[in-house]
Amino acid sequence: AGVVRFVISLVIMLGVGFIMGFRIQTGPLETLLDLVLMVGFGLSLCWASVWVGMLVKSPQAVPGAMIAFILPLGFASNIFVPSSTMPGWLQSITDYNPVTFLSDVNRGLLNGGDVGGPLLGALAWMAGFVLVFYPLAMRAYKRRMD
Repeated sequence: AGVVRFVISLVIMLGVGFIMGFRIQTGPLETLLDLVLMVGFGLSLCWASVWVGMLVKSPQAVPGAMIAFILPLGFASNIFVPSSTMPGWLQSITDYNPVTFLSDVNRGLLNGGDVGGPLLGALAWMAGFVLVFYPLAMRAYKRRMD
């Protein structure tokens, strides 16, 4: 279900981008790789949602708790402005933010440019999310079922 939701979201985002004038500058292979990477990143973050869902008392509390986790990742990244324009302390945080790595890979795969370094960083963060949140989610699930 998560994969379907992510693919629909990506198609809508790309559609809106095309309407607004965005054009992919690379080929179909790079575009497909980017879409697969986006879905994989979303799935790796899902384990954090599962963990939070096991900890809170009601399902309605999960989105609010996740916003507190996700929102800083977006705003402390280079999505909106280049990190070189930020104060030094914020730039050092931004340069290692998982969303920064992911947006750099997006730009490289869809517009052309460097992909190697950002891709390794994004994959490392994805693996880290799974390695941390999968065991926490499974432990919380087992406790809740007992």
